Amino acid sequence: MPNLTGREIEQLLLYARGKLEEERYPYAPALMPVREMLEKVDPNPKPEPLPPREAVRAELIGHAEEAAIIYCAASAEARG
Repeated sequence: MPNLTGREIEQLLLYARGKLEEERYPYAPALMPVREMLEKVDPNPKPEPLPPREAVRAELIGHAEEAAIIYCAASAEARG
C-alpha cells in the first residue's frame, strides 16, 4: 500500500465522491461497492459550508426585485 499524505487521501476522496455525484445512476448496484468503500474510509464526510446568511438574503431580494420589474414591464405592454 502506498504511503499517502492526509491531503492526498482527502483529494482522492473528494474526487471519488464528485465522480459518484456526476453519475447518471449514482445508486446503481455496480457502484454500491465503491460507496461502501468510501464509507469505510471516511464515514462522516464534511458537508459543504453554507453561504453567509446575508448573501442568500441579498440574492433572494435581487430575484424579487427582478421579478417585480418584469411584471411591471409586462403589465405596461398589456395596457398598450
